[in-house]
Amino acid sequence: MAKDIHEFRLKLMNKILHASSGIAVVRFIDIAMKVLGEKEVHGHIVVRFLEKVIFDLEAADLDRYETSQLSVINTAIVKFRGLRRKMTEQAVHD
Repeated sequence: MAKDIHEFRLKLMNKILHASSGIAVVRFIDIAMKVLGEKEVHGHIVVRFLEKVIFDLEAADLDRYETSQLSVINTAIVKFRGLRRKMTEQAVHD
């Protein structure tokens, strides 16, 4: 993992924005979440991490990307929203 969670997020964003497919994006996200779990990052921090990534992806200048990259970005947004929803639901039940 990167030195801090901010750097980790930026590296993940870079991988997502340059991914060749939605499958690659899901794999990158799953690996990132596994790393955060292994590092025992607190759930609140992980949710905040997810929210920042979603914000950054939604704020991306979509005119800069081709159709295939827009699909990858959308896949990432959907995956991150699902993870955020799952984590916030778990927090409510804990």
